Amino acid sequence: SSGINAEYGGVTQSSMKTLRKDLWICSLGKEKVLANDLHKRFQRTATIVSPRVLSLSYDNENNDDRYRSTSFIKVPWASQVLPSVNEIKGNCIEDISQKTLDYILPLLTKTCEDNGIYNTKNMKPTTPPFHLHFFSCNPNLFGLTGKLHRDIAKSLKGTKWKDFIHIHNMKKTSIIPPPTPTPTHPLFLTQVLVLSQTKVAASFYPLTFSKTLGWLLPRPYIFGEFNPTYNTTPPSRAYQKINELFGLMGGTDWLYSHSHAPHELTIVELGSAPGGMTHELLKLKNVRVISVDRAPLDNSLTEKYTTPTLTHILTDAYTWTPKGLISNSVDCVFSDLSLPPYKSIDLLEKWVTEKLCRNFVWALKFTGDQYDAIDQAEKMLNTNQCEYIIRNLKSHGNEVVILGKIKGG
Repeated sequence: SSGINAEYGGVTQSSMKTLRKDLWICSLGKEKVLANDLHKRFQRTATIVSPRVLSLSYDNENNDDRYRSTSFIKVPWASQVLPSVNEIKGNCIEDISQKTLDYILPLLTKTCEDNGIYNTKNMKPTTPPFHLHFFSCNPNLFGLTGKLHRDIAKSLKGTKWKDFIHIHNMKKTSIIPPPTPTPTHPLFLTQVLVLSQTKVAASFYPLTFSKTLGWLLPRPYIFGEFNPTYNTTPPSRAYQKINELFGLMGGTDWLYSHSHAPHELTIVELGSAPGGMTHELLKLKNVRVISVDRAPLDNSLTEKYTTPTLTHILTDAYTWTPKGLISNSVDCVFSDLSLPPYKSIDLLEKWVTEKLCRNFVWALKFTGDQYDAIDQAEKMLNTNQCEYIIRNLKSHGNEVVILGKIKGG
């Protein structure tokens, strides 16, 4: 069964008491891939709402835990999710703005009461506890989305909520750091997705951060995507992948927290030439990068960096091993090798089972629709008790990245 229903079956407000739904967002062109994945994992038929957007309903009264308990982690092709959406309809933008405020403000008030989040004359939250997103997947609705954003931001500006809410737009992205080890309050995300001239979908849900896996779904970025700054200096566009990943991880501190020696880092990069990702990895503090490729790195890198900061090994990265070169296991291996997916998984399994590294960031690339290879990767990682997450990034083509930590690493 394909798990796809091309017709959108909207959920009315009166039925929301028993039948709830989430909206899932993916990269353009991956709607059927995501629908099939959702169906395979949860035995549910996803409905394609629009380009990039799918709807998945569940029975709230029957406590459908099989879907709810795992859905927001183990869905590689999803970039974002809007849990338990509330559809808001209006005759004009002003009507929608007011109804959206009527939906948001009671939730904020109750959440503040339940979590002890209050603003007094002498105290403001050091970190705004609420993130608010306005966005649309339809370019024809971007203007309307911007007006909705401006109207609601203006309405909130003169209220106490101005210190509580970080309002995001679709034009600019900056890294959102992870919560402090002992946060003073939890973080929450309100998403407003404009579906048409007269309808939006609104969702309110807590944010979750994992020290090993980064920001989990839903993520505190519009579309769930971090947009790295464009840069013409790196010798290839691979720099976009690593910077996007760092954004979803809340920065780079996670690399050092997993290293053998505090504030020191040994990284192996497989398939590194010409060095787009290498360029960014070398910006890390106290890092030693060992790059492995049959092709040379760009001269801009080899002329600027020398051993031990950068060591480039001209050999086949598929057969190369760090044994004998590094006394301890590698802190993190990054692989961007262009291998058939099953062959790539076999190589990752070697690094995992032989404990050649503590952590891994591993690209799994597809030349067709061999997406069942993800099942094999998950089975292997589960067998070896790795903590991991699989993501399809905005800067990816037909590929995913597996980020994980080896047990005992």
